[in-house]
Amino acid sequence: MAPRRRGRVLIVDDERTSTHALAEALGPAHDVVVAPSAAEGFKRLRENADFDVVFCNLTLPQTSGKDFDEILQRELPNILERLVFLSDQTGTSLPLELPDRVPNQKLAGPLNLAEISSLIAQSIDSADS
Repeated sequence: MAPRRRGRVLIVDDERTSTHALAEALGPAHDVVVAPSAAEGFKRLRENADFDVVFCNLTLPQTSGKDFDEILQRELPNILERLVFLSDQTGTSLPLELPDRVPNQKLAGPLNLAEISSLIAQSIDSADS
C-alpha cells in the first residue's frame, strides 16, 4: 500500500487555544489552515475548496453551525460531505441546532486526536480511491 498523502485541513473556530493545539497536533502530518471566523472560513473555501476535511465549531460568533451548513448548501455543496462539526462542550450530547437532515460527523469535546486523525485518513482514502 502506498503511503498516505498529506491531508489538507481547514479548522473554522474562534477558540484560539484549542484551535492552536489542534493545528499543532495535526501539522506534522497535514497542511492545516485556521480560520478564526465563519467569514474567514468561507473566504478560504471560496479561494480553494480543495480541503480533505473542514472542521467547524458549532458555536461560532455571528454564525451558527446551522447557518454555516445552510450557506455551504447554497454556495459550496461539494464541501458538505467533508464537513465535521465540533463542539467544545464536554459530555455526550452536542448543542445541535442542526436539522436531522445534516448527516455530518459531529464531535463533542474534549476532542480525541486519534478520532480526528482517523476521520482525516478516511477522507483522504475516500478522495484518492
